Amino acid sequence: MKNKFKKIVAALMATASLATGMVGMGASAANTADTYYTFNVNVGEWNGYKVTSAGRKENSTSVYARLDTVGKYINAQAQGSYSPNSHYSNYTSRGTVTLTSGSWEIYNSIYETFVQSGKYSEAYARLKLWAYDSNSAGQISGAYSPDCAGHYNVAN
Repeated sequence: MKNKFKKIVAALMATASLATGMVGMGASAANTADTYYTFNVNVGEWNGYKVTSAGRKENSTSVYARLDTVGKYINAQAQGSYSPNSHYSNYTSRGTVTLTSGSWEIYNSIYETFVQSGKYSEAYARLKLWAYDSNSAGQISGAYSPDCAGHYNVAN
């Protein structure tokens, strides 16, 4: 009888441990798949910009941005929304950042504003990009992801 009781307790503990682990896995999910972009940008936040496609933001990490084009200075904003097809606003911490070639983290408050606040069940992120000056206008390319998988240079 004692052995049977121990087996039942052990089975319950294993089940509880597995369930706890699964909850933890869901909480740490992230959308870190690279989305590639290539387009022409000009000077001017209101008429020279382009935006990447939007992706679902799964946690409160930075937005990952990579600029592959060497010799350009590109202004960037991490924009967010509660829906992939709704209005997007700038949620970049400390305003707009300037990127050069390389990989960057852009601090933002997208997930916190929409999901952690309890206002919405989803959050979406995208990048808004435009040339810093006339020397940086033209074609740029790179990648971004709504969530950051590692640590990179901090843009802001």
